[in-house]
Amino acid sequence: MCILLRNSEENNFCCSYSSNLVKKQRWAAHCFEDWRKFCNDKLVSLGPNSGCLLTDPLKIMHVGDLIFGMICFIHEVCKQDGTPYPSKTLYALVINLQAYLATQGHEYKKKGSVVLEMT
Repeated sequence: MCILLRNSEENNFCCSYSSNLVKKQRWAAHCFEDWRKFCNDKLVSLGPNSGCLLTDPLKIMHVGDLIFGMICFIHEVCKQDGTPYPSKTLYALVINLQAYLATQGHEYKKKGSVVLEMT
């Protein structure tokens, strides 16, 4: 959630995010990036044609790669001890990844389950 703050010197508004929200977004992005790197390393070790690599980092990932990556991420992500995350945590990961991408300037418009464009 963006909090509008008034800048008294310039008489305009700027957007500020709570530190807790930023922390959650970074956690989600960090989880996704760790998972992406792990999967890429595993696929490279298996040899050519063993799967689809997600080479781009989350900040610059293309829409198609992002959709594919999110499906696989939610299906495979787990805690460091190997136990699965509870459903509430998976939901929090998705919501915070979406918020993280929005703060990076990547907002996806969708209609139903189809992504129409990236703004």
